[in-house]
Amino acid sequence: MIEDTKRIERPLVSVCTLTYNQQDFIKQTVESLLMQETNFEYEVVISDDGSTDDTIQIIYEIIRSHEKGYRVKLLAHENMGVLPNYIYTFKQCSGKYIAFCEGDDYWTDSEKLQIQADFLEINEEYAICFHKVNKLTDDLVLTEWPTDNFEKTYTVKDLAAGPLMYTPTVMLRSEHIYIPDWYVDAPLFDYPLQMMVARKGKIKYLPLNMANYRVGTGIWTSDNGNRQMKKLQKLISLLQIEFVNDHEIFKILSERNKQYTFEILEHQFYLDLYQQKIDFSKISFATTLKLVFNKLKSKFF
Repeated sequence: MIEDTKRIERPLVSVCTLTYNQQDFIKQTVESLLMQETNFEYEVVISDDGSTDDTIQIIYEIIRSHEKGYRVKLLAHENMGVLPNYIYTFKQCSGKYIAFCEGDDYWTDSEKLQIQADFLEINEEYAICFHKVNKLTDDLVLTEWPTDNFEKTYTVKDLAAGPLMYTPTVMLRSEHIYIPDWYVDAPLFDYPLQMMVARKGKIKYLPLNMANYRVGTGIWTSDNGNRQMKKLQKLISLLQIEFVNDHEIFKILSERNKQYTFEILEHQFYLDLYQQKIDFSKISFATTLKLVFNKLKSKFF
């Protein structure tokens, strides 16, 4: 393991960044983290998961040449996988708050950390805050999300109904991070982490666009639809176990699980039908009617 020896003393914010073979994006990412203008100390903890390209060399060059390069703590190690790497990296973050930016995304506002930290400092009932983001493909803006231009407050109940925020927009209280044993088996890191932190306080949406999120370059967004559905179903099943004693949240998650089960079945049904492999004896008549009705509805309405 290679670890940079420089370290910021008592940072208010730790920026958590995971990298893996992102030489095409990492310079822009790290420079966007170092452009932050704050009246407090912050550190940038970059954990590289065994890159085989020039990602690490590019980061080292930024550490050496950038005037704020001393803020970067680089952890370079053999490949662990995404979830083990995040669990490891959380332990290296010493800030009161943690912000996130993966190695292919980047921030666009130099006051992002200051704005979010200021909010959390004076609003102790909030556990998380997030903001708008541009979704990019090939450096072209696809859309801005969320579209709301006014502040909103959410709770864990809202989050249980579906994801609210993209990773590079999030700042949360590190004291509320809880890593259960099942977390290492989760198909993605951010949503379950947000769910567990949101148990401890409210969620604030700030209608400021301060980051860009690349679509189709990460492990999740480059995956196909059916695999994504299966991963989401697995994740929801894990969260059901975690929230089994919270009746309201468990009920919301159960409804989502049922919906994912049907959507996976629906996708496989049409795929088998197209390939002439459908076995109607394994599907109930009622389910078959529902699948056909949904297909007709999507075609004509």
